[in-house]
Amino acid sequence: MKSTIWVIFFTSIFSARLNAQIEISKSKIVIENVDFIPDSVFNLSDIDSLCIEFCLIDSIPNHIKSMNGLKYLIIEGCIGLSNLDYIELPSTLNTVEICQVPISDIPPNIFKLENLGVLSITKTKIESIPPEISKLKNLKSLYLNNNNINEFQDEILKLELLEVLTLGNTKIKSFPTEIKDFKNLKRLWLPWNSFKGSKDLNRFLSEKGVLTN
Repeated sequence: MKSTIWVIFFTSIFSARLNAQIEISKSKIVIENVDFIPDSVFNLSDIDSLCIEFCLIDSIPNHIKSMNGLKYLIIEGCIGLSNLDYIELPSTLNTVEICQVPISDIPPNIFKLENLGVLSITKTKIESIPPEISKLKNLKSLYLNNNNINEFQDEILKLELLEVLTLGNTKIKSFPTEIKDFKNLKRLWLPWNSFKGSKDLNRFLSEKGVLTN
């Protein structure tokens, strides 16, 4: 039976926040509602999943880089994290999800993750997709919904393994016709955008069952 440890903080080190807790199980750590994350959390072995949710923190300790078995990283609802450019991540990561975090740029070190298969950055303040996105050669799913992105990044077209691309509720108004040349694309989601495109592209989107308005 999997053992679970619950730690609830009401000490001088941590604010006495309701439901503040760190849950540690055999392979997963869930950190919720805390305003401080001790470095020791990142020294635990055999952890492949880390969730940091609704924490009042302004940074994530760089000890996270030492989690050499980490495959899944989720950061959600941490409104104090306005900048993650500094963060160094373990190269073992397969999935990175960042949601409801007020960052303005995609953390550059993400583009060093050669094994990354899923990248989800939603409900943030990012306005552009850097060309370095093309370095993620193993990326299969890219979710960039609900951002302020105003232009499609052509370098996305170099992601030959991409199967899922979602850009719903962004400010992008046009997409290159080359999208239709994606060989492995299974899902293309572009609802709620003021979409303008050629007849060929619209036909392709229609065949894929994509909503464009």
